[in-house]
Amino acid sequence: MTKPADVERFVSEAISEFGGVDLLVANAGVSSGAGLLDATREDWGTTFELNSFHAACATRAVVPSMRERGGGRVVFVASISGRKPVHRRWQYGAAKAAVIHAARCLALELAPVKIRVNSVSPGSIMISGGQWEKYRVDDPEHFDRFIREEMPLGRLGQPGEVADAVAFLLSERGSWINGADLGFCAAVAAIIPARPAASINPVDALRTE
Repeated sequence: MTKPADVERFVSEAISEFGGVDLLVANAGVSSGAGLLDATREDWGTTFELNSFHAACATRAVVPSMRERGGGRVVFVASISGRKPVHRRWQYGAAKAAVIHAARCLALELAPVKIRVNSVSPGSIMISGGQWEKYRVDDPEHFDRFIREEMPLGRLGQPGEVADAVAFLLSERGSWINGADLGFCAAVAAIIPARPAASINPVDALRTE
């Protein structure tokens, strides 16, 4: 997803197979980054390429087909990290903030050709085989404390809840929504950390404990 030629080839194959492109979900990304003194230039480049640049690259590839077909709908999957401070992973947060901003800018740019662009910003999602599941198994006491202290609804989100939000924005029911960022994080974004370590990153926790 970080190589424009590969993205363009993928889109071209989709157009050949299905006759055109109506919908795009840009969902590539990885939670990465380090503190100011530890991060390298390569860390910055890789984080932005995978979390931000791919969205612009994919959108550029599908716009000609969408315009030819009379419009389209695009959703970027950002993160709650793009809305609130992220301890020790601020390259990731900055990259996701860029995705949110890009969606709003492209919503304005592409509205005249009837292409809607929105973003969604999920919070912590429990994915089978993912980092949160590993964290829950390897350190259940620490995990339970995180849920009690940091998750107002007492649980992590589920992939299906993210999918439902994306499907809504892609559907005709969301036809009047353009340039919006739909954040769903069980009110986590409303919490102002009292200390830098308040928000537990499962990657850091598994690395150090």
